[in-house]
Amino acid sequence: MRKKTPKALALSSAMVALSAIPAQHARAASGNIDIDAVVVTSGLFVLQNQALNFGTFTDTGGGGTVAVDTAGVPTYGGVNAIASSTPTEGIVQIKGNAGKNVIVSVTNPTFTVSNGTSTMKVTKFDINTNGAGSTNTLNMTAASILVPVGATLTVGAIQPVGTYTGSFTVQVIYQ
Repeated sequence: MRKKTPKALALSSAMVALSAIPAQHARAASGNIDIDAVVVTSGLFVLQNQALNFGTFTDTGGGGTVAVDTAGVPTYGGVNAIASSTPTEGIVQIKGNAGKNVIVSVTNPTFTVSNGTSTMKVTKFDINTNGAGSTNTLNMTAASILVPVGATLTVGAIQPVGTYTGSFTVQVIYQ
């Protein structure tokens, strides 16, 4: 008879121990799992369709205002319009879900336009209709709508000559 090594003893003991475990029957279980899906409103997109343009004018020395309404019609006070200039209302294109209401607002009621270190203030924003103010609730009558924006530019006394530029932010939120 051959003498078993410790490794061979351990292996045969494990085989004996494994064969001593009774076979168990296979078991199965099942259960229901809920499924959730949430469809959210599509994103909103705000694009500039047309810049708000106060046109070209001359300062009479005492300052004044140029107001452009939501139809692009200018009103001058204390400044003289240049006939070849055509002011325009700003137009924002909003893309979203047709039929939804949106709150459209100019995020700051006072913006500054500048030419180097010289500045002028833009205030009294109207969204969509004259007198509406800087916040207005609108219905998305289509997946894309155009919204006019008017405002007033304040020209300082002896305003330095030049082209003044700037931008303002329009925010749109589903209601």
